[in-house]
Amino acid sequence: MQKVLFDIDADPGEDISIPFADINFDNDQNDEKNILFMVGSIFRLISISYEKNKRCIIKLKLCNDNEPDLKQIFENIRKEYGYGETNLLALGMILRDMNKFYLAEKYLIRMLKQLPHNDPLLDALYPSLGLLAKDKDDYDKCLYWYRKALKIYMITRPSDYLTIGDTYNTIGMIYHANKCQYDKALDYFSKAILIFKQFDAEMDPMMARFYDSIGAVQEEQRNYSQALISYQKSFNIKKKNLPNNHIDFSVSYKNIAAANGYLGSYDTALEFYKKALDIQIKSFPLQHPAIALTYANMAAVYAAKNRSQQALTYWHKANDILRNTLLPQDPLVRKIEDEIRLASSKITNNESMKKTGKKRVAAT
Repeated sequence: MQKVLFDIDADPGEDISIPFADINFDNDQNDEKNILFMVGSIFRLISISYEKNKRCIIKLKLCNDNEPDLKQIFENIRKEYGYGETNLLALGMILRDMNKFYLAEKYLIRMLKQLPHNDPLLDALYPSLGLLAKDKDDYDKCLYWYRKALKIYMITRPSDYLTIGDTYNTIGMIYHANKCQYDKALDYFSKAILIFKQFDAEMDPMMARFYDSIGAVQEEQRNYSQALISYQKSFNIKKKNLPNNHIDFSVSYKNIAAANGYLGSYDTALEFYKKALDIQIKSFPLQHPAIALTYANMAAVYAAKNRSQQALTYWHKANDILRNTLLPQDPLVRKIEDEIRLASSKITNNESMKKTGKKRVAAT
């Protein structure tokens, strides 16, 4: 084994078609610095030397496609990988995956400035900028980019109902989950459904997502009867497209259970939670947090029915899983521990009242 140090000369001021980037944060305390080079970068070997400690130093220089003897090589790389504007987009998405959101945005904005207003790459660039804005919790900017993407889709591919409908749904979800503007969210979800209907795609699997999105908003608006109808529509579409044990059915069962619970139909709610649980147990590890949440939901229904002992049993099941998957200070862990104490207290009080009642009966 021999230690090797690569000494690379890469000047960001030069006209390099395949991009590279310093991916260190400004406030990084680590002495180690990281430079990311895109796939397809070519380096010219300058020299190889050895230090006294026998470490090998290999000096390289980053090449560009203006060098005559490398033009054909770069052309082959261009065909195999693609670069230039396309590679800037790829670089931005790689940086996003590394949670380098601000640096990723920098390269995507640079790409945007280089593209003409009608370039087909904008189809991918605008939603990528929207994702980055969402990562940074800048929801107004996120909506701005997704609306720009939607405008382009409507012009360049008006019959692509899948992409347009999905973008409507994405905008609606931002209004719902991040902006809490429920009427606007419902408007966009309805637009997604409408364009699918226009292309006779009412039973497309994506329609189930749209109805689930609508149901979630209606549930938050406490319009539980309408939410139940939306969840049922989603379930019916899934039945047409998915095998019976598909994990997506657990989502529908939980949604239908929740709506029934809010409507006071506790037995029906428990029936659907048990159906969701059956699929989850077959699909997930037994310590999966999703199973814990279903146990917690079942416990809440039993508590609403004043069946404290059954509620306590399911609170404990949920707690046993979450203690192994979440930190002790997590709000959900604390909430369930509070519910365990409450259920235990109710059981103790009920037993005390029963004993007191028996004594009174004996006294008379």
